[in-house]
Amino acid sequence: MPVLCDFIDILENFHTDDFRGDTHVVRLGDFSTFRSEDLGIAFETVGRREDGRAILFCEYRGLTEGEVTVQINGKPIGQLPPIARADEWVTKMISFSGARLRSSGFNSIHIEPKVLDQPTPGNLFDDFQIRELVCFVHHENQSSVSGLE
Repeated sequence: MPVLCDFIDILENFHTDDFRGDTHVVRLGDFSTFRSEDLGIAFETVGRREDGRAILFCEYRGLTEGEVTVQINGKPIGQLPPIARADEWVTKMISFSGARLRSSGFNSIHIEPKVLDQPTPGNLFDDFQIRELVCFVHHENQSSVSGLE
C-alpha cells in the first residue's frame, strides 16, 4: 500500500543575505545569521502519522571541530559529523520517529554549534553553514495534505 508523504522546507520563509538562487544559506556560530549563535526555527507538520517515520535532510559545510546535535522539540534526533574539508557541502539525512513531531501547532528545530576546544575572544564556536533544511513526514490521509483533492 502506498504511503502518502509531504515535505516542509524549513528555511523556505526565512530571509537571509545569503540567498543563492532557490537556496537559503544560514550561518551558525560566531558570525551567525541569527541573533544568537544557534539555529532555532519553528515549522508545522499538520496531519503527520504518529506511527510513521520522518526524515530530516540538510546540507552543511564548515563543521570541522566536532559533531553537533540536531534536536526536534527539545529532543535529540541525530548528529551532524565533522567534515574534512570546510569548503565542501555535505549531505546528511536523519531518520527519526514521527512521534517526535507535533500533529498540530509548531515544531522547533534546534542546532547549536560546537564550542571550540581552545576558544579565543571573538572565536568561540566552530562556525558552519546549513542550506536545504527539509523535513519529510508520513501523512494520515490525502485530505491532510494541502493541494490534494
